[in-house]
Amino acid sequence: MVIHADFTPKIAADAIPEGFLDIDDLVEQHERDPERKAAIEEGRRTVAREYYANKKGLAVLRLRKGWSQRTLAEAAGMKQPHIARLESGQNDPSLDTMRRLAHALGISIEELVRELVASEAEQA
Repeated sequence: MVIHADFTPKIAADAIPEGFLDIDDLVEQHERDPERKAAIEEGRRTVAREYYANKKGLAVLRLRKGWSQRTLAEAAGMKQPHIARLESGQNDPSLDTMRRLAHALGISIEELVRELVASEAEQA
């Protein structure tokens, strides 16, 4: 017998303030404006440069381009949750996934593999 438990915090409907907007929805809303989108992308590139300069991995490659997980997912023909699982190490990418990611990021598969392997070594 398998018993599953859901440990997701439950928030009472009345605890969410009226007009509450999820941060992802807020960013998406601001990215509709070209100037704001450019500023948000530059912010992501700054995070990559300032905080992840010596780090490796898919998230770093994505941030260097100024992209959100959603943007990378769309460019690679995937869904955002799949990108999140790849970045967190929950899933290993298939060869097809690596091809699509490399193409979307404008790098070779070999460069992507080097980044992923180096990222795993950093986490070990």
